[in-house]
Amino acid sequence: MATLLLAGCVTASTKMIDDRTAVIKGRGNAYVSMGDVQARIMLQAATEAQARGYAYFVVGDSYDSSRSGRFVAPTTTNTDFNGSAACMGSFCSGSGTASSTTYGGGSFNYIKPGADVMVRFFREGEIDPNRPGVWSAARILAAQERR
Repeated sequence: MATLLLAGCVTASTKMIDDRTAVIKGRGNAYVSMGDVQARIMLQAATEAQARGYAYFVVGDSYDSSRSGRFVAPTTTNTDFNGSAACMGSFCSGSGTASSTTYGGGSFNYIKPGADVMVRFFREGEIDPNRPGVWSAARILAAQERR
């Protein structure tokens, strides 16, 4: 039995191809792993199977739809100035000191994991549930409820 962990920043959507075949798209943010995305896809497949009256599903083709990029953090500079001036008539003199400190900056690479997965649904008796690669919707949903 597989244990599924779900990250809060992973989404999944389903597009039905026919009455028993779907493409499930899973997307994560830069703080989750591809494993988190795959777990969310499996949960979505189990939910869709059960909602449509199917007991099992098989995962078919999949496509890595991850995105990567680079984030450039802005910089902030704070300047402190201390000074004084003295005037006598039209003559003025002064002195001062200043210091500046820059914060932030830098750049960071990120990867937002994603996958598009084809699944096929089966009713009870249409497929051997003990065959490798056959997933029970009820078992996946029960495992998620125990979390």
